Amino acid sequence: MAANVSETKYAVALSCGTAALHLCMKLAGERPYGKPQVGVGALNGKRVLAV
Repeated sequence: MAANVSETKYAVALSCGTAALHLCMKLAGERPYGKPQVGVGALNGKRVLAV
């Protein structure tokens, strides 16, 4: 039903915003824990949509 409403092939519903943001980062291929490179943000050059 959610996929039909959003006119997409797949849709996922999560119980809270934190879980949704965590899943977005995982799908973007980011590893939020650990040391990032100096001057590079966690999602530099990536597009993440959390609705």
